[in-house]
Amino acid sequence: MFKLGSIFFLLGIVLLIIRKNTYPWPIRRASDILFLLAAIMGSSAISIAQEWRIFSRYSKKVLRGLALIFSGILLASTLHFFLGGVAIDSESILSLGRFVEVGIIFLLIGFFQYHDKSFYKKVALAQLSTLIYLGVIFLPNNLHIPMYRFELFENWPSNVSYYLIVSISFIVVWIHHTLKPFKKTFFVYYAASIGFFAALLWTQVRASWIAMAITLILILTLWSLKERQKKFKSFLLGGLIIAALVPLSFFVLPRNIKNNVLMRSFPQLIDQQTTSHPSAPTELIADIIEKKQLPNLYEASRPYLWREYGEKILRQPLGFGLKYPGVTYEGTPRGPHNTPLEILMTGGIITLTGFLYLWYLSFQNLISMIRTAEDRRWSLYLLTALTGLAIAALFDNMSTFRLMWVVLALAVYYRPINSPSPILSSGLNFDERDR
Repeated sequence: MFKLGSIFFLLGIVLLIIRKNTYPWPIRRASDILFLLAAIMGSSAISIAQEWRIFSRYSKKVLRGLALIFSGILLASTLHFFLGGVAIDSESILSLGRFVEVGIIFLLIGFFQYHDKSFYKKVALAQLSTLIYLGVIFLPNNLHIPMYRFELFENWPSNVSYYLIVSISFIVVWIHHTLKPFKKTFFVYYAASIGFFAALLWTQVRASWIAMAITLILILTLWSLKERQKKFKSFLLGGLIIAALVPLSFFVLPRNIKNNVLMRSFPQLIDQQTTSHPSAPTELIADIIEKKQLPNLYEASRPYLWREYGEKILRQPLGFGLKYPGVTYEGTPRGPHNTPLEILMTGGIITLTGFLYLWYLSFQNLISMIRTAEDRRWSLYLLTALTGLAIAALFDNMSTFRLMWVVLALAVYYRPINSPSPILSSGLNFDERDR
């Protein structure tokens, strides 16, 4: 049951990238179904082995954080029902189900990692199902699937960009690992990173561009610091390799997509375009250089939404529950587009406390592992991927984004083989008699 459950879970990770609403229900919900099967197998295995007590001790701190999250949500929903007369409807139940799902995913990773010390590696490799994007990027232009923004199997290009933050973090860490001593696999990783970067540019998600830029600087800094000698030369070499990714990935994009990416970064160029004679990308780049134009990534809706939702939270710090009042912008109701604000609206300061507590556990564990582990690749990958997702979460509604919870759980439960955990269960280590 354990092996079958872990297989179901890993297949669910592989199929996370498939979510488009136009697909048949079993296809677009395949990952949810597989996670459910994994939960059934996992709970059955725990029951048969009579490990509930051991696992609860092992995950004591995680359970404490999850308890705060759900307590805040239920309290806010109850108060909103009695004080505001807002009933629990099907939409609210669906929202609760999303939180339950990510909570189960979190605990499943802990269970599988407890029994399989290399499980974090399997999850990371399963997430590289995003490699299928490279087939679209590197196809001849006349065979490209028509997309204004890269979404492929997803409903939203933003979700694709978040998958890519994790994938690029993995690939770039391994790129640097192949530099000293130099290995031929460098070229394989670098080609994959060019394709991933091209897809990230194609999504035209500016928040993810910012998150990825900061993530790359973090990878480069931590990698160069571990070099006992010639730190500056290491930083310079890694920096040049990373900087070259941007023009190379832009080069492999189709011509019309190049224009869209440029106009997303430089919206002032839109006025120069005509339907009958669109400018070539080289013409737009020449105009940018000639006029010394600066990129403009400002999004007017974000500050407005943050201010409006912030005022609501100040009036009701315990939150509004699963069905919180939305804010209308340009005639359309919109969420906060900021995950901490979204969590505050849903469960108030109690839920946010639980959420931040889990993030604290994750970063505390990863920083400890980077300092002590002999092989720092995995801890560096998890730290940088989680940092990138955290930055992106400041610009979007990601409270139940499943891949973010997967990476967060891996970060909390991660420990190299034969290495004690400094975080979980106050440092308790279990031997075969405990099992």
